[in-house]
Amino acid sequence: PIGLLAVGSYMCFESWGLRVRNYKEVSRSRVWQGVIASVSQLACALFLPGPSGLLIGHIAGQSAGATRLARRTRALSLRCLPSFASIRQAAREYSTFPVVGTASTLLNIAALHVPSICLAYFYGPQVAGWYAIGLRCISSPMNVIGRSVGQVYTAEAAKLAEPTSSVQLLQLFRRT
Repeated sequence: PIGLLAVGSYMCFESWGLRVRNYKEVSRSRVWQGVIASVSQLACALFLPGPSGLLIGHIAGQSAGATRLARRTRALSLRCLPSFASIRQAAREYSTFPVVGTASTLLNIAALHVPSICLAYFYGPQVAGWYAIGLRCISSPMNVIGRSVGQVYTAEAAKLAEPTSSVQLLQLFRRT
C-alpha cells in the first residue's frame, strides 16, 4: 500500500508538471528518483537480504521523486487545489476511463513479465534475475527517451485538442 501511494503520488505530480509545461523538473525528478531508488536498494542489500530491500528502495525512489516534483512544480499550492465538488464531477465524467484502458494495460504487463516467470520456472531465479537486469539496462535509455517524447506530445496535444485548433494539432503530429 505504501508503494502504491508513492507511485500514484508521483504519477499525479508528474501529470501536473507536464500540464504546466515544467518539463525540466519532470526529467530532473526522474533522474532523482532513479538515483535514490538505486542507492536505497544497494544500501538495503547490505542490511536486508532478499526482496524486501528492493521493495523498500523502490518505495524510497518513488517517494523522493514525488516529493521533489510536488515541491518544484508547486503542485500542492492551496490556490491550485480543486474543490471536492469538481473532483466528484470529474470522477463521474471519466468513470469509464479505467474500463477502456484495463485490457490493454493487462496485456502489456503480461507481455513484460511472462518471460521472467517462464525463465524462473524453467531455469531458476538466478537466470531470471540476470534476465531482468539485462532487460532493465537495455530498455532504460529507450524508456527515458520514448516516455519523455510521449509525455511532451500528450501535454502539447491536449492544449491543442479543441475543435478550433485541429490544424495545429495535425501540424504537431507531423512535426513529432
